[in-house]
Amino acid sequence: MAAKRISRITQTAFHEAGHAVIAVIRHRLFKPVTIVPNVKDQSAGELELTYKLSGKPTHLQTLRKFDGEVLVFMAGGVTVEYLTGKPEAPGTEHDKAGVARRLL
Repeated sequence: MAAKRISRITQTAFHEAGHAVIAVIRHRLFKPVTIVPNVKDQSAGELELTYKLSGKPTHLQTLRKFDGEVLVFMAGGVTVEYLTGKPEAPGTEHDKAGVARRLL
């Protein structure tokens, strides 16, 4: 697929929509998605997952939750890569940092 030029706002919208679609598929709750830039963390948009576990989670529940979070984090960049044809889309470094934080 040839690389396409799209506006930053369109790219951000698709990036956040990619996160949201996978969150819905993985039955993850999230707060409203925004494409309003956040000056504090330099992000162009945001999808914030919410956490609702009843009782003490089992190891398998925790593993499934982690697996789902990694998929949600990576979905934004994959969506933009599919749209633009560029493997390293802007904004993915924030998502990769989120995955790294959960690995530690």
